[in-house]
Amino acid sequence: LDGAARQFSEAFDKGLSPMQFVNEQRRIGKHIMGKLEKANLILNVDGAIGIIFVDILRYSGMFTQAEAQETIEIGALNGLFVLGRSIGFVGHYLDQRRLKQGLYRHPWDDITYVLPEGEFSTNRLNG
Repeated sequence: LDGAARQFSEAFDKGLSPMQFVNEQRRIGKHIMGKLEKANLILNVDGAIGIIFVDILRYSGMFTQAEAQETIEIGALNGLFVLGRSIGFVGHYLDQRRLKQGLYRHPWDDITYVLPEGEFSTNRLNG
């Protein structure tokens, strides 16, 4: 989200149209954040959300230009991922309670593994 918001904001601030921005990024071989890796421009959900939030920050009248820019620069939009996962976790917990079950815990022996001898040393732990 943050990368897409930054890139599209910078292009808009430079007065570039979306087509000019895309063509310029292609010319210099730079990846456009929030876009699928195809020849034609297809924004993925991250790109669309990033652009929508930039519009909200800049044009809702609730933020000054400086506040909107700071919000984009500090990476606050990526916090939306944390929010979504938190809501999902709460929903999962409530569903387990409704079903009168404990919170699901994946079997420990299914997620642990043994490293080959010598691959994990205390030197790596101590820096």
